[in-house]
Amino acid sequence: MRALARRYPVLVFAGLTLAYSWTLWGLMIASARGWLPFPFATSWTGSFGPAFGAVVTAALLDGRRGIDGLLRPAGRWRFGRGWWLFVTLGSLVPFLAALAAWIGLHGRAGGAGEVVGKLPLLFVFYPIVLVLGGPLGEEIGWRGFALPVLLRRHSPLVASVLVAALWALWHLPLFWLEGAAQKGSSILLFAAVVLVSSLAFTWVYRGTRGSLLSVILLHTGINVPALLVGEEKAAFAESTLFDAVQLGLWLALVLVVLALGRREWLRKPGTP
Repeated sequence: MRALARRYPVLVFAGLTLAYSWTLWGLMIASARGWLPFPFATSWTGSFGPAFGAVVTAALLDGRRGIDGLLRPAGRWRFGRGWWLFVTLGSLVPFLAALAAWIGLHGRAGGAGEVVGKLPLLFVFYPIVLVLGGPLGEEIGWRGFALPVLLRRHSPLVASVLVAALWALWHLPLFWLEGAAQKGSSILLFAAVVLVSSLAFTWVYRGTRGSLLSVILLHTGINVPALLVGEEKAAFAESTLFDAVQLGLWLALVLVVLALGRREWLRKPGTP
């Protein structure tokens, strides 16, 4: 197993990640549908699949030093104030713009009024989402392990697309899991969101000189509004406006970033 991890680190990481999360989510889905002779409670534990895969693969590659090297960037907090502002509050801009667009078109119908009243809860939900809502369990794998390894062989653009493919694939069972944010939504639209997000996360990761903390905070900032919407999201889903505004603003940012740094995004390691 160690030799396989050294030769194909990302594939080993991917296999461990999918095996961990898909097994748990599969049992949850089967239990909810009455396919098991015993109950298997729905929980947040499946979101730690990427962290599990990254830690085990890092240990196979270099033992305890590998794990230390994997987790050390999570404490890398010395990056510019602009980056701090973006990773903590930047994700609120697309969310609030989408909410404002919805209210402008539909008024406070469809749950929008409820969401506006819950906005102060953003700060309450933040630490909960950070630990249990996906960012910590996911980013240790996606940007803590997979992205740095891929950047050693590929351009930032290609590395981002590869991470996005695995990221989207990993989420697949959640489209059939009751209670999951992805349940009943469009797989293709979600894949597009993941691709755009992956490019934005790579931009932040490289801009903060490999800070794992920065992408964990950004991921949290994106997930918190989604939790805030909660049950009201079903009402917003009656129109594509809410999601389209958010995706459009993130896409605009990514396109500007790609255009301004075109050569850097396409440059392979070791090339001038």
